[in-house]
Amino acid sequence: MRRRRRLPLVILIAGLALFLGLATASRALYNQTENRLLRQRTSEAGQALEISVSNLKSPLDAAAALALGTDGDAAKFAALIKPYISPKYFSSASLYRIGSTTPITTVGIQTSLATDGDATAAALSSAAKNPFVIVNLLHGDTRRLGYAVASTRL
Repeated sequence: MRRRRRLPLVILIAGLALFLGLATASRALYNQTENRLLRQRTSEAGQALEISVSNLKSPLDAAAALALGTDGDAAKFAALIKPYISPKYFSSASLYRIGSTTPITTVGIQTSLATDGDATAAALSSAAKNPFVIVNLLHGDTRRLGYAVASTRL
């Protein structure tokens, strides 16, 4: 008789142990799947950014090469870059001589970089050392990123 009283208790404990084991395994599998999906989405976002930066960099490289070849001809620079001044690409583009914080020409709206001489000098200095620089313009009223490409002779 006593055995029959213990049987439901043993079954209950075994059921709880089985439930806890399955719940733990389910949670581990869920976390593993979420981490895998997060890595996959991060990789996809990185690839999209890489393509996007390449699309942005191409016209800037062409403009820098043209500026180098024409000794900074403002009209030729403006003619080349003007089709890219649109919501899809850039709100403006400026051509600077290396060592100067005054633009040779600007196409599009005036940038917040143009009003801050220290930021301009820092961005241009960085661009002279690196092939492609992303400039932080997020601190202003209109939150934007800037891009800088340099040719060595200008």
